[in-house]
This record gives sequence, structure tokens and C-alpha cells, in this order.
Amino acid sequence: MIALLYLKSAGNEQIRGNYFKNQPLCQCDADGVFISPSRVQALYIDSSSGRIMLFNTKTGATKPVTAKFVVLIKSVQWSEATYSAIIFLKTMAASKNLPPVH
Repeated sequence: MIALLYLKSAGNEQIRGNYFKNQPLCQCDADGVFISPSRVQALYIDSSSGRIMLFNTKTGATKPVTAKFVVLIKSVQWSEATYSAIIFLKTMAASKNLPPVH
């Protein structure tokens, strides 16, 4: 299960992050990780590169979905029967939405 954890840094400030077991996924809030209905796959934006990443809880493998930072994820429509997902993106301006990534 993916869990939102808080870790203490050397400076005694709290760092928020999402982890699978002891494997760090991203330093984002819980609403920044999009978990499939079966809880096997998760999409998130990598904190260091800004790329959208796909994580598999069965294998522990992570692979990039985008080559670089695009924009933020608005929502994900999972289709596990076809091993696919449609990622709906949003711009920094809340009023504009971009076409989905397939």
C-alpha cells in the first residue's frame, strides 16, 4: 500500500512524501499520487525531474511516462483491462485544461 509519511530532516523540519514500503516515490501530498483501482499502479510527478512516472507495486519498478516536466496531473482515468490510463493534465492557471495524454 502506498502511504503518506512524514520524515524528519536534519534541520528538524518535516518533509512530506509518498512511499511504498520503504521506497520513496515523491515529495508530494496524497492528492499528487493517482492510484489505480486495483492499487497495483500509481502515477505521480517525480520531485527531482518533474516527469510523470508510473510505479508498479507488484514489481517495484518505476518508469517515466513523459520525457520532461509537462504540467500537473488533474486526474487519471484507469482502464486496467487494457493496461492503459488516460492522464488529464492541468496548467498552472486553474481555468485552463489541456488535452489528455494516452
